[in-house]
Amino acid sequence: QYLKKHQRGNRPPCPPAVLQELDNTPLVFFVDIFSPLFFKFLHFRIVPQQSFFPLHRNLLFIGEIRFFGKVNLFHTKSIYHSQVYLKSLFVGKQYRKQNSRISSIVQAILLWYPCYMKKMIWGILFSLLIFSGSRLNASGKDEKLTSFSSSASSLTIYTPHQSETIIDAVKEFQEQTGYQISLVMDGTGNLLNRLRSEQAKGIFSCDVFWGGGAESICANDDLFEPFLATKDYLIPTSGKDAENHFWVGESPVPVIIMYNTQLVDNANAPKSWGDLLDRKWEGKIAYTNPGESGSAYTLLCTMNLAMGGWDYLRKLKRNLMIVPTSEDVYRGVSKGEYYLGLTQEKAAFTEKQKGMNVGIIYPEEGTSAVPDALAIAKGTKNREAALTFINFIVNEPNQKMMARNFFRRPILVNLDPPQGLINLSDIKLIEYDFAWAASNRKEILDKWATL
Repeated sequence: QYLKKHQRGNRPPCPPAVLQELDNTPLVFFVDIFSPLFFKFLHFRIVPQQSFFPLHRNLLFIGEIRFFGKVNLFHTKSIYHSQVYLKSLFVGKQYRKQNSRISSIVQAILLWYPCYMKKMIWGILFSLLIFSGSRLNASGKDEKLTSFSSSASSLTIYTPHQSETIIDAVKEFQEQTGYQISLVMDGTGNLLNRLRSEQAKGIFSCDVFWGGGAESICANDDLFEPFLATKDYLIPTSGKDAENHFWVGESPVPVIIMYNTQLVDNANAPKSWGDLLDRKWEGKIAYTNPGESGSAYTLLCTMNLAMGGWDYLRKLKRNLMIVPTSEDVYRGVSKGEYYLGLTQEKAAFTEKQKGMNVGIIYPEEGTSAVPDALAIAKGTKNREAALTFINFIVNEPNQKMMARNFFRRPILVNLDPPQGLINLSDIKLIEYDFAWAASNRKEILDKWATL
């Protein structure tokens, strides 16, 4: 109706009320005749200075109906999501039978010319075929996930997260869906090596990889399948694989310097990465193997970029005490076993909230906030359940719970940081070279080992 009303001349911006209605309505657009003017209208008028698909969360794809059962997409980068969605719909069956009840009305908008009446009919049938038995949340409110029919009743998740920080989310997901979760826990590097070894042998036991720095996932993206989370439109570009869709972040994680306040007073605590080179800290800075820990790898790349290269890291390594795991870093500092620790904000702040004698330093040169990632393992037989789990983790209720109980910053742009943490915008962040960190992982780790 809006297009018809403004079919000639410059179209004014879409009224807020219309945008609100769009945001609350599941839509599938079939564009019979591609019009650059139409595309320009959508791209620049309704959502100025934004990419096309964040228009609203339920817009699935734009295509051209050639004949029944075939869609010829317009292969432009700005509608890349459509290819991912179609792959999910036809291969992964992303939206089929997620709920036995149809809880919303799916609207099909067909833009057609009178001589294409036959195509219009096929378009309606096609939209019904896609969405039969599916459930999309059209109310704009968060709903509990419900279980759906599947030959599998369990989900295997590989995770480097500590059990105490994820057990609440696991229990809630199991209660809502009826699925049983099997956790395989180890360091990020060890889990990725295990996953690669298993897949090489034709073993596809892992369904979801949950946690670890996103660049570690990106460096091993051949082990994962593309997907699109339902909250993708609320996740910033820095918090997801916007190009290939192999991962999505669950929480941006600044890396910091942690210190024991009983061993180091505030006045003498280091204020920067550079301060860590002081020889008084020799053997007193806890750090773990970046080849086995995703957070340690992020720290390694962050310090490299912030301090201008390997000369700094060569000097720093003399002062480090390499401990077995990333948990040993923040636990050791909390217990007074080490003066300082290189770790993640969430771990240090959690210890502080427990009443431990710890302080947190955001280095003056700047730090990074690489997100912990979620990914679907290649070859999974439980893709529907895997995607449902990821959507659960990045949905508002779980994001709020993780922020409240475990001080994890939400990945969703509409949620505030945990109480007690400063805004991410108030932390000096370096320009983290994600592509470099991901594509050169082996070379970086080899170089570190030779220092």
